[in-house]
Amino acid sequence: MKVFSKKIYILVSISIIAIICFIGMYNYKKPIAIHKTFNEAIVTKPSGKEVLKKTTIEIDANLYRGLYTGSIFNFNAHFRDKLEGKIIIDNKEYYFHGFTEKSELINIFGSVYENSQGTSEVFGLEMNDLNSILLLGVGDNWHDYEIEAQSE
Repeated sequence: MKVFSKKIYILVSISIIAIICFIGMYNYKKPIAIHKTFNEAIVTKPSGKEVLKKTTIEIDANLYRGLYTGSIFNFNAHFRDKLEGKIIIDNKEYYFHGFTEKSELINIFGSVYENSQGTSEVFGLEMNDLNSILLLGVGDNWHDYEIEAQSE
């Protein structure tokens, strides 16, 4: 009887794990493709007074909704949205990724890189509800320029 009940416990444990995996895969959401064009993006000095030029910014990105971040043991779990993809400024392609503070598309903060490995950061990224974008130079070029645009 002891061996039989041990097999039942193992079978029940495996079944519970399989159900949890199935539910997790069922609830996994495909990313949402986003394509935005910001015409009339203004390139200025950080003071915002001197307009250097106007340009166009295109964003091709994937939005991953509700990514879990936090800790299970401390119960401070919360969800974030992740936005990553390509950004084209003056026909030059950059890669970027950003996160939201909560599971709402408000105040997306991130970084823009020259390559897809996430090294050589070029800009700091701030978006508000996907309708405006602000790119700030970082590192050696932090004082050179910033780019700001509103979607139409």
